[in-house]
Amino acid sequence: LVVLGDGSARQEFEKRIEFFGIKKQIIFETKPKDVVSYMKSADVLIVTDTDEESEDLVLRAAAVGIPMVMTRTSKREDIFVDGESALLCNPENTDEFSLKLNLLMNDIPLRKHMAEMSQNMIKAKFHDDPERYRKDYRGSIERVFFIDETTKLK
Repeated sequence: LVVLGDGSARQEFEKRIEFFGIKKQIIFETKPKDVVSYMKSADVLIVTDTDEESEDLVLRAAAVGIPMVMTRTSKREDIFVDGESALLCNPENTDEFSLKLNLLMNDIPLRKHMAEMSQNMIKAKFHDDPERYRKDYRGSIERVFFIDETTKLK
């Protein structure tokens, strides 16, 4: 298991990993240089960060086809379907992370399904180009906030 990021739940994960004696099976990476190789070699990706960099990370992970357990953000809720293309958790709820991770680790067909659904979602929503999606997403938000007074609906 590879855990990328340094979110608020990391300390709790480390305690539980120590308790269950599985420390040698888990890799924590805060800011890896070659994220894709980690993703391709892992069974599950856990993303606890919520910054812009982590938003890009989950898009790349979806494109690679790795099942994910991640912190819930409005952007991720707009992109992923909880239980279908990823598992979303509330930021401070370590029990929810544990339950969903356990579910995913013990259900190989579910992992395969989520990997396939996330890749299909990338192809359908992001035109096979996560960078283009990010620009389109940013542009749509900017249009909402900076609407010209002359374009108001009558």
